[in-house]
Amino acid sequence: MDLILIAAVAFAAWAFFKSEAQGNGSSQQLATAQPSGAAVSDYNPLDDLAVAWAHAEGWDKSGSLAQRNLNPVNLKGSWPGQVGTSPQGFAVFSDEGYGFDAADSYLQKQVNEHPDWTLRQLFAKILGNLNGQPVNNEQGNSDQEAETVATYLGIPPDTTLSNYVGS
Repeated sequence: MDLILIAAVAFAAWAFFKSEAQGNGSSQQLATAQPSGAAVSDYNPLDDLAVAWAHAEGWDKSGSLAQRNLNPVNLKGSWPGQVGTSPQGFAVFSDEGYGFDAADSYLQKQVNEHPDWTLRQLFAKILGNLNGQPVNNEQGNSDQEAETVATYLGIPPDTTLSNYVGS
């Protein structure tokens, strides 16, 4: 019984702080929190962006495609730490660390190539439109994915990559 009470209190605290971080629907940008124990020089906002993207891909849902492949953002292609490819063409990693490293690498490449793109344009490219135009296809809806990620991060979906990540 005590364990259930502790879990309930922990969940309530998490829900409260998450709702406070997201604000009251305003477009106020929130600073990203540096992970505890990380040196300032070790922190990279791409890590938060990768976690938010993983959330949008279902990483936090037990048994999801992302979890089964240890590929938090469902990347395709060839990546360090990859041990195979799923029947759907997604990279399968030996552990989630390699999956998040690949996500960070992919995001860094996009920031370098398209610093003035918004999250909406980034997710349009991820879903198949190389010019960043909105996409709504069998893989998903780019505007919905961008809004899910932006909400998770507490920023507007029209935030540019360079404004979020920095120079």
